[in-house]
Amino acid sequence: MDCSNLITSLRTNKHLNLEERFYLEKRLLAGDPINTIAKALGRSRTTIYAEKKRGTVVQIKQNKAVIMYVADCSQLVYERTHQGSFNTLKAGSIEPFLSWVETKVRIDKWSLDAAVGYALRKVLFVRNEMVCTKTLYNYLHQGILGLKPMDLPCIIRHSHKKRHNRQHKRKSRLYVALRCLSAKAEDVKMTLENWLQSLKAVSNVSMLCKTITANNGREFADINTLETEDLSIFFAHPYSPGERGSNERYNGLLRRFIPKGTPIKTVSEETIQRALNWCNNLPQKLLDYKTPQEVFIEEVNKVMDLQIVQFHIAI
Repeated sequence: MDCSNLITSLRTNKHLNLEERFYLEKRLLAGDPINTIAKALGRSRTTIYAEKKRGTVVQIKQNKAVIMYVADCSQLVYERTHQGSFNTLKAGSIEPFLSWVETKVRIDKWSLDAAVGYALRKVLFVRNEMVCTKTLYNYLHQGILGLKPMDLPCIIRHSHKKRHNRQHKRKSRLYVALRCLSAKAEDVKMTLENWLQSLKAVSNVSMLCKTITANNGREFADINTLETEDLSIFFAHPYSPGERGSNERYNGLLRRFIPKGTPIKTVSEETIQRALNWCNNLPQKLLDYKTPQEVFIEEVNKVMDLQIVQFHIAI
């Protein structure tokens, strides 16, 4: 084997091929030191030691057990452990997936995580033709994606805190926005009361709505009179938006369509419905990348059949 082209720093930390493994086997049988072999192959000593460990087997020679490096065995182990692994960018097999993600981010305003989770749940692509969320963000910052960080409404931050699952929580995260005549307490109460009556027309309201949680604004001063045997009214503690976290989250999403300070009277019903449709058709990790609308329909069907599902609505 001609090793003149192997002495190069360009191949440092690269995997050995079968020809190089046979060369390694020959040099080890000759008793050459690892440093010399590593220099000839253009690899680090760590790479050669790892390769030697991978291909070391017990051979029987003249009725004696001999521990030695065998190139063929090392190649088989390497191929088995790296089965299904490949350089996705070099293979070019993820181009359709990347194009689909770019479309979802630009047009549907999804996050990268929502796109990956939805594609996995719906099995839109073969697993080897996709990459994970972390890799997508790496591509984004490396300029590989046809997107820029400014194209995303917000870059996700991975929290390492342990999540606590609460027993009493909203089932579907379905977002409801109601237009009031004004911010007066009596108008808010009337709007909410009319909405509850519309639920009764479809089904028993006690099946769909068990609790209502509001903040301490004066506009909600009269809603406690709506409390019944089947409907409980709660008020969050002052300066505790975390007690209505989903509500605050969706209010932020709504502001993408209706900027803060915009008079609600100037906002068309079409704009409000478009915002609601987008919010309720956005895949969420908390819902196993289902949309709130999908989960709501599933849970309503359970209510109609089993009468056991409770919905918690925060306003």
